[in-house]
This record gives sequence, structure tokens and C-alpha cells, in this order.
Amino acid sequence: ARLPYHTSAIPLLVSIILYLIHEVLNKKNYFFVLFFSVGILLQLELAAVIFILPIILIFYLKRVVFTRSNVFKSICGFLFGVLPFILFDLLNGFSYSIKFPLCFTNKNKIKLGRKPLSACT
Repeated sequence: ARLPYHTSAIPLLVSIILYLIHEVLNKKNYFFVLFFSVGILLQLELAAVIFILPIILIFYLKRVVFTRSNVFKSICGFLFGVLPFILFDLLNGFSYSIKFPLCFTNKNKIKLGRKPLSACT
């Protein structure tokens, strides 16, 4: 009864993201759809934030050319994908955008033996 209801969409979105990365590497212009999918995946699972760094690393290693148009499409796609989080933050005092990064720093402080902040509780 406590299992999340939306976990079945995560493998589908990861597959779509991997396919879109492949298409972008093959010189297709799917930047908006790719980063929109990453934003939607972030809505379903907060741990999906780890996909952003490998995507940037793959693009850097494969020397994908980013024009201003591609960067604009990528940013707009990601922001449109996380629009519900942005709206929630605007209406509820930025609890997601401030407390979510604090959770990562608190977990690192726990591993290092420091006293954590109370952001994750």
C-alpha cells in the first residue's frame, strides 16, 4: 500500500531519454524534447537529477555543438518539464528548490560525521 503509484513510467521515460540522446548525437534537433523528458522524469523521481551530469558529459565527449537556439530550447524544455515544481515553489515559499539541495548536503555531512540541518525532515 505504500509503494509509489508512478514507478512504471520511470523505465519508459529513461528509455525515451536514452533514445533522444542517441538521436541528438546523430545530429537531430531534439534538445527541447530531451530536456523536457528529463524534467518530467525529475517530477516522477527526484533521483533522476543524476541524469543531467551524464548527459552533459556525453555531449561534451562527443563534441555536440550547442548553438544559442539549442541552449534556449534545452532550457525551455527543462523548465517546461519541471513547471509543476516551479509553480509549487512559487505558491509554497520555495520549499522544494531550497530544501532539495540541502538534503544532498546533509547526507554528505552525515557521512562526514557532522551534525545535519533539518531540511530533509
